[in-house]
Amino acid sequence: MSMRRFLVALGAGLLVLACAESTAPPIEPPPFVAGAGPRHLRWKATPSRPHFIAHPTPPSGSSQGLLPAIAFDAGGSPGGPFTASFWAVAGETRSVTIEYTEGDDEEDETYPFAQLVVPGGALVQLPDGTPIAPGDSVFITATVDPDFLIVNLQPGGLVFSAADPAQLWLWYAGADQDFDGDGDLDSIDSYIEGELLTIWYHQAPEDPWTIIEARHFEGSQVFKIDLQHFSGYAVSY
Repeated sequence: MSMRRFLVALGAGLLVLACAESTAPPIEPPPFVAGAGPRHLRWKATPSRPHFIAHPTPPSGSSQGLLPAIAFDAGGSPGGPFTASFWAVAGETRSVTIEYTEGDDEEDETYPFAQLVVPGGALVQLPDGTPIAPGDSVFITATVDPDFLIVNLQPGGLVFSAADPAQLWLWYAGADQDFDGDGDLDSIDSYIEGELLTIWYHQAPEDPWTIIEARHFEGSQVFKIDLQHFSGYAVSY
C-alpha cells in the first residue's frame, strides 16, 4: 500500500472512531440480567412510610364539582396497600388523584403520585365482553403498593376506546433518587432517568412485566400513559 493510501485509510479509521466516541453514552450503564425482570423504583426512605390520600378531581378547566361522596371511597391499613375507588360513568368525565405525604402530620405538604382520568367516551366494554352503554357505570379501584411505585387498576379486562382512552399519570419524585442503589447520586442515576426509566405493566401478579408505551416528562418527573385496558403499572427500568 502506498503512503498516500495508508494515510487516507488511517484518516477514515480515525473519523469513524471519533464519531463512535461522540455518540457513546457518557457512563457505563448498569448491568442487565436477562430474565430478571424490571427494577421497580422504591419509595424514598423517610422516618415513616409515605401516607396516601385520594380525592376525586375534575380535569383542569372543567366546571364540574367534586363527585358525590357516595361515589368515592379510599382507605388502607397503616403500612399496607392503599386503595381508592370510584364509579366511572359512560358519557361523563371522572377522575381520581392519589397524593402522598412524607410524614405523619395531617398538615404536611402533599405531593402527587397518580392521577387516573376516565373521559366520557372512554368506556367501551366490560371484562366479560358486555358493551357499555351511555349512562352505564363501572366501579374502579386503584391500589398503591406501600414499598414500590406501583399502582394496580381494576377491574382487569375493562376495555377503553382507542380514540378516547383513559389516561394514567404517574409521578416519581417521591422515589429514592438513588436509582441504582449504590449509595450515592451520580451520573449513572441521571443516565437511568433519562435513558432507561419507563413504565412496565402486567395483567396479573403471576404474569411477567412488559414495557408499555408512555410519554416521559423528565423535568416534572412524570409519565403519561394512554390506557386501552386495566393492569398493574410500575415506574421501573
